[in-house]
Order: sequence, then structure tokens, then C-alpha cells
Amino acid sequence: MMHSPTDDNYKPPSVITRKGLSETLELIRHRISIGLAPVLLDLGFIGTLWVLITYGFAWIAWKEIHYFLVPDWLFVLGVIEATAIWESFGRSLGQRIVGKRLIAKGLSRPTVSQRIVYYLLFHISVLPIVGLSLARPLHERLSGLTLTPILRGSEKPAPWYRTTSGVFIAVSVAALLITTFAVTIEGGTWERFLKNPSKAGRIFGALLNPTFQFWKDAVFKLFETIYMAIMATLIGVLVAAPLSFFAARNLTRTPVAKLFYMLIRGVLSFFRSIEPIVWAIVFLVWVGPARNPFAGFLALLIHSIADLTKLYAERIESIETGPVEAITATGGN
Repeated sequence: MMHSPTDDNYKPPSVITRKGLSETLELIRHRISIGLAPVLLDLGFIGTLWVLITYGFAWIAWKEIHYFLVPDWLFVLGVIEATAIWESFGRSLGQRIVGKRLIAKGLSRPTVSQRIVYYLLFHISVLPIVGLSLARPLHERLSGLTLTPILRGSEKPAPWYRTTSGVFIAVSVAALLITTFAVTIEGGTWERFLKNPSKAGRIFGALLNPTFQFWKDAVFKLFETIYMAIMATLIGVLVAAPLSFFAARNLTRTPVAKLFYMLIRGVLSFFRSIEPIVWAIVFLVWVGPARNPFAGFLALLIHSIADLTKLYAERIESIETGPVEAITATGGN
């Protein structure tokens, strides 16, 4: 029976050979990534909550912006210790996301002494990261606990208020709401909101009583916008269709092709990350305000090419590999 380097029962060949060394490194990378995933998630969750609470407290108390209120090293140390405690004495949010929990031998519940040993050895085995490369890390082996996958539906879920993950989410939501209201709503805001509805009434009144003297210009601009979108889409298709072949991973196998793949993907990702209205402003400055329809067309064209190329490339990457391998076997490329 064949095993891949990511199987639990896989034993790589001798590291003396090139294949053995490659598969051994892949096995170590896989073990570290699997063991490190819940830890990194919990570090991010706890660090975000710390910053959120600190930000809200500093703004409410002093109207100042602070993120840590402690030295940086103390912040990092506190987040790491909180993560170690959470993963050792409860089922953390990161463990829930990856679908695992700590279980003792015989699928029994861990004892307090086992959790303490797990917590103490967590610093030696997990924090250096290298300890996760073992088939069974040191903190699991000596504590008698194993981070085991849990099948969905195999156990009755406890109420959210009786789980550490549920309490953490509730505290995070509360801190987010309090901080949001404290930062965005100043003193007297609600009074002005209740006392001055008439000022907004003029705007709603204008919406209900439109002025029709501009309807000709409005209809012209409407068709102008439609034509801009049609032209940008048509030209975008003509450019994106051939470009998508260079942006498909399964068709770029040579070093030069891979270089083009990474370059095209990176540039297109940059273009997609900027909203069309921003591109319109850039091109409006470029071509001049007198040519604003052309600036809008260019903005839509850039975004259409980036979106359509990604869409077509993903469709090409999802094709069956059989015909491609058959053509390659006959000498085609």
C-alpha cells in the first residue's frame, strides 16, 4: 500500500537519497503546519482581543489611543502564556476551528495533573516549533494527552456559556461593541440626533420632489455609463482570454512560464485590490477632467481585465489533467 508523506503511518526512505531527504522534509513541514495551526489562530485571537480592550479602555478613560499599555515584550509574553493556558486547560477557539481536542488514553477526559504537565512542556515543545516535527510531540508524549480530531456530531455540544470558546467570543463581541460606540459616538451625539431631525427632513423632501429640468442630461449620462461598461467588458474579454492561459498554474511548468505566472498574478491582484472609483480618480487626473467618460472607461477596463483573467484562469486550472498529460506524452506542449 502506498503512503504519501502526509500520512500518519508513512515512513520516509533513507535521508541519504535525494528522494528520502525531500520526503522527510515534507513530512516535517506537514507535522509542524498541523501542530502550529491552532496555536497561531489562538495567538491571533488573544492578541486582537488584548488590543481591542486596551484601545477601548484608553479612549474611554483618557481619550487617547493606546494599543498595549504595557511594553511590547510583556504584550508578546502575555499573549503566549494566555494561549498556552487556554489550549492546556480548555478547548480553545483554534482547536475548535481545526476540529480537535485534548484526549487522554482510552478516550477519557484529561486530569488536572495531565493538563499541568501539558502546559509546562508546551513552552519547551511548541514555542521552539522544532518540537512539533516529531511524530508525537514531547508535551503530548509526557503528559499522556493527544490533540485528536473530533468527528462532527459525535458528541453533544455544550451550551456556549459553558465553553471557553463561547465565553471568548462573547467577550470579544462585547469589547468590539463598547469600543465602537466609545470611539464613534461623542458626548451630545444622541441629543443632536433627537433634536435636529428637521435638518435631514429637507433632504428627504427633495427626494420626494425631484426636479425634472435635468432629465435630458440624466438620460444621456445613463446611456453614456452603459456604453462605457459594455466597451470595457468587451475589450476586457479580448485581453483577459489570452492572458488567462499565462495565469493558469497547470499550464505554466517551465521556470520562465512560472515567472510569468507569478508576475501576472501579482499585478492582477494589485489591480483588483483597488476599487474602480479610485482608478477613475487616477485616470481623471491623467487624461484631464474634460475627458471624464474616457477616464471611467479606463477604470472599468482595468478592473474587468483583472477580474476576468482570474475567472478564466481558475476555469482553466479546473480542467481534467488526462487530456493534457496525453498531449504532453505525444510530444505536445
